[in-house]
Formats: sequence, structure tokens, C-alpha cells
Amino acid sequence: MEEVKQRYWWVEDLVNSDAKAMGTYLTMLFFIGPLRLVMYSIRDKPSGTFIVTTEKMKEWFAFYFANRIEDIKQAYEASRTFIDRLFENETGALDPNKRIAILSEIEIKYYDKFLEATKKYLKFDNIPEELKGIVREVLLDIRSQRYGGNVRTHVGTIELNEYKLRESIKTYQRIKDEDVNGLISCLERSGLMIRNYDSYIFPATCQSDEVIELLIRPEKPTERLPVVGTKLFIPSPPGLERFNEKPSWKILEEIVKHVLDDLGFYPITNVKMDSKTGSSIEVDVWAWKRIVSTRFSVYVSCKNWDRPIDRPVIDEEMGRVMNLREWPQLKVIITKEATLPAKRAAEADGFVIIELGKKAEAENAREIYELVYRAFNEIFASIAPPKLMGIVSRIEEAMETLKKVVEELTSLLTRRTER
Repeated sequence: MEEVKQRYWWVEDLVNSDAKAMGTYLTMLFFIGPLRLVMYSIRDKPSGTFIVTTEKMKEWFAFYFANRIEDIKQAYEASRTFIDRLFENETGALDPNKRIAILSEIEIKYYDKFLEATKKYLKFDNIPEELKGIVREVLLDIRSQRYGGNVRTHVGTIELNEYKLRESIKTYQRIKDEDVNGLISCLERSGLMIRNYDSYIFPATCQSDEVIELLIRPEKPTERLPVVGTKLFIPSPPGLERFNEKPSWKILEEIVKHVLDDLGFYPITNVKMDSKTGSSIEVDVWAWKRIVSTRFSVYVSCKNWDRPIDRPVIDEEMGRVMNLREWPQLKVIITKEATLPAKRAAEADGFVIIELGKKAEAENAREIYELVYRAFNEIFASIAPPKLMGIVSRIEEAMETLKKVVEELTSLLTRRTER
């Protein structure tokens, strides 16, 4: 029997080196950005050779692969092959909307490959030390969609109008016009963002924790020890100072976004997700993070109502989730209160309900933030794998044994001192 090929099998050999992976990723970004504008409707299959030799593509490749002759050869060949295979193997790739969906799925599947390649070809030396902190803040703002912009892929590649970027930097970073030019130049010359005519593309990889960490520690990042958490240990929520000013009118969504961001996720509010029927479904908060090799997604529905939610709300949310092209691993509804039928329906449908006991308002934003933060910590602790919880249990037992040993030694030393 012929072996069934996995989806996007034809990409595998185009990401097996950093040079090829970067060439492939730049090609995908080109389809998401410039090609979307100048060739929105493609009737005939374009050749890889034609697209690779366009001025904008040559400009991008020349920047990222400067003085790397062998790398640019690999990248160009991977790019040309990717384009040819895309239109050969993917039905609907000629349609702009379907093509973006395909590229978005490829970005998800090979994200780790694209991330490693991006880290290799970024040019952090083009950012002065005194500006790295501000660059980091801008990337975090972009990731949280503080400046707005159009989210082009599920992973979070964003396109932002140049005027909007300039005005947002001035407003939120509080710097002068002449300094904005220098900051934008640093973002572009480092490769953290890519110019697309009158807008900029911020690749999802350039908004990752790994890349942002390299801005602060350009040397090889120290490997972090895994954080072990249990229901008995929930850290104090950080970032409460952000609520010194009144949040926007969609206050609960904003609070949830900040909570998930502080927990290491990539959150987006009021995002339009692709559905199985081809239309879009607006989600209050969608967040994701990569855990080992798995993309862990969270769907959050915010019902900031004065009244309790009842069973029909759960049924409606279940229908929305079932229609999503990408299913989340965690489904959460946050509300003031839920009726017993709603709780039973939520449990049957795999939803987690977080009851706040009150409606979120500007005056109690800090309190609601703490409630939501601690609730999510408890959720993630409770769904930790049994092996991890076994380790936690053994650590607790070891700590208890160590405590007894310390007490016995202290007692022994005390007796000797008394003699």
C-alpha cells in the first residue's frame, strides 16, 4: 500500500538548512506582503524564477544574505522551488484568501525552522546599545497589537501602515519625531521588520521571546530551567502598574490579553479567525505559545455582563469553536456568574468557566486582573501531565525530608553546645 503523505510534505527539504528555511520564509512573506498588492489575483501559475527575480525579492535577499554567497544560492533555489511546488500541490493556491490560509498553516508547521533561520540572519549589530531597550518595547507593543495593524497569519505575522507605526511609536514611547526616524531605521536595518512599499511587515519569528531576548543578551541565551508549578504555589501577578490609567471600553478583553501575555502567550484581541465555511469568526481573545514542539492555543470568550450566563451561551460558543479551522487546546469563558445548567453544559463541552463574582470595570481592573491571572495559573497547573505532577510530588517529599534533616541537625548541634 502506498504510504499516505503528510500535509505539506513538499516543504520538508526546503527547510532542512537555515539558508533554505530563510529563503522559503522570505518567499512566504513576499506572498503575504508585496505580491498580495501587485498581483492580488493570479489567474495563471507564476513561475518561481519570475517571482524570485522581482526587484523587491532581490532586495530582501540581498539584505539578509549579504556577503553569504553559498547561502544566497541555497535560498534562491529553495525560494524558486517553493513557488513552483506551491501551485503544483495546493489546490486553491491561485485564490488570494486560500493562499494566505495555506501559507499561514505552513508557517505554523515549520515555525521552529523559520525561527532558527531568522535568528541566524538578523543583524543586531545595526542597533545601538542605547536603543535596544526601546526596540524591545516596540516589538512587544507590535506583538500585543497595541499599535493595531493587520494580522496576516495565525502565528502572528503583522503588517502595519508606516504612518500608523510612526504615530504609535511617538505616542506610546514618547519620543521626538527625529528620534522616531532613527528607531524605524534600526528596526529595518536589523531585519526585525521588512519594508513593503508604504507599510512594514513584522514576521512572527521576529516577535518571539527568543528573538526579543537576544536584544538584551546578544550572546547565546542561557537555557532556562523548567518552571514547576503546583496549585499550592501561584506567583504574584506582575504588571499591575499598567492599570494606573483607565483601560479601553473592552476592558475584560484587555485584561485577559495582558494576563496571557504575562504568562508567556502571544495574545490577540477581537481577532477574525478562519472558519471551515470560508467566512471569518471574531474571537474575543486568541492566544498561543509553543510548548516543546506543540502549538498550544487558547480560546477565550469574555461575557462582561451584569447578569449570569445560561446554557444557550455555552451552546453558541461550542458552535463557534466547532466551526473554527484551527481548534484550540483550551476553551475558556470568563463571566461574572454562570447558572448551574451553564456549568453542566460547559463541563460536557470541554469549556472552563472563570467566574469573577463581579463585572469588570475601570475601577476594579487591578482586582479583576489578579483574579484572572490566578485562575489561569490554576488551570495550567491542573492540566500539567502526570509525569510532571509526579516530579512535583517527589520534590515536595524531598523538601519535607530535607526539612526534617535540618531540624535533627539543629537539635544535635544545640545539645552539643549545651554540653
